[in-house]
Amino acid sequence: MKLPLRLFSCVLSCGLALAAPAIAAAAGWPDKPVRIVVTFPPGGTTDIMAREIAAGLQPRWQVPVTVENRAGAGGSVGAAEVARSRADGYTLLFGTSGTQAINPVLYRSIPYDAQRDFAPITRLGSVPNILLVHPSTPAATAGEFVRLVKAHPGRYAYASSGQGTPQHLNAELLVRSQGLEMIHVPYGGAAPGVAALLGGHVTAMFPSLPSAGIAEHVRSGRLRALAVTGEQRATALPEVPTVKEAGLPELQMVTWYGLLAPAGTPGPVLDEINAAVRAVLADPAAKRRLEAAGIDVETSSREDFAAFIARESTRWQTLIRNANIHLD
Repeated sequence: MKLPLRLFSCVLSCGLALAAPAIAAAAGWPDKPVRIVVTFPPGGTTDIMAREIAAGLQPRWQVPVTVENRAGAGGSVGAAEVARSRADGYTLLFGTSGTQAINPVLYRSIPYDAQRDFAPITRLGSVPNILLVHPSTPAATAGEFVRLVKAHPGRYAYASSGQGTPQHLNAELLVRSQGLEMIHVPYGGAAPGVAALLGGHVTAMFPSLPSAGIAEHVRSGRLRALAVTGEQRATALPEVPTVKEAGLPELQMVTWYGLLAPAGTPGPVLDEINAAVRAVLADPAAKRRLEAAGIDVETSSREDFAAFIARESTRWQTLIRNANIHLD
């Protein structure tokens, strides 16, 4: 059906008027500092990767790009701060599988809606976790560690990056699948947890591989690595078996990362951020540095990242409910 010319002109004008603010926002964006909120303390994988990205974005945009650490509640504190921020592209969330897929299922209540409050921009990468023990522990393999803990219920403690983090969940899967009794000691991030492990204050931990110089600690003998949770052995520590090779396939998982903005951020601004971040991570030098740290770099379109989050949310919902793990 053809519209009358006058009505067609009105529809066209209205459409352009509605689109004008978004177009204008993108045209002048950015004209002030951009901040990336990392939901864990300095020294962890999220912080390492966010600072690499910020360093690459700053010369492209010609404005300061800062990383701000807002730790707490398994990433929920920082995620909630971004959810409440203005939807103008100047505040971004360095999201994780924890903040976007695990926390909404694991916690009975969190201060944001992972689906409604954010606009996905791009995936960034993923890393495996790694089962570490203090070298004084009389266990050289994951199987020996399970038998040791089972023989001494309640004697051994494990550290995590915080309640509800993927690293905590990995340890809980080990405890519950093997019928173990261990004490959980949550820290405010990977770095303080690894420090506690180095000091012998806890026996074990499942940090992400790039965190707090772990590969160097393992090579030097200050920590002992028993298994990695990825599908393949880690390039940084090829001698360490996977959890499947160690006879614990139920522990296989990776922690993934992505960039998000508050819901309602103009599409053209999101497109610019997507293109800029993908360009930064395509740079051979940046990619080399991140992969040397144990991070598998992965980027995506906005649409693909949104679909990925939806799939991961369903997967974690099933896993957590089957394991009967919930936190207040």
